Amino acid sequence: PPEGVSLRHGMSATAMFERPGDPSVRALPVEAVRREEERAFVFVREAPRRYVVREVVAGEERGGVVPVTRGLRDEDEVVVRGAFALHGELARDELSED
Repeated sequence: PPEGVSLRHGMSATAMFERPGDPSVRALPVEAVRREEERAFVFVREAPRRYVVREVVAGEERGGVVPVTRGLRDEDEVVVRGAFALHGELARDELSED
């Protein structure tokens, strides 16, 4: 940490990284991308405690990261931690509607 800054367990931070390559491609952790057959989707935060499913065009996972070439806007906040739980909630809701 920078001098004079102490970090404590449970603290969080926001970081920006520059990476080489095509700036239109977003690299997401593999945990954020759900796949069903030939389709890929992510959960995007729409409002506090409100998420929408967004279909995306995703490449193959490499090193724990999945490139997403279409389907996201720069300002979209993609769920990474908890995406599996949201997927379970979605499946449960779909079953209860049948």
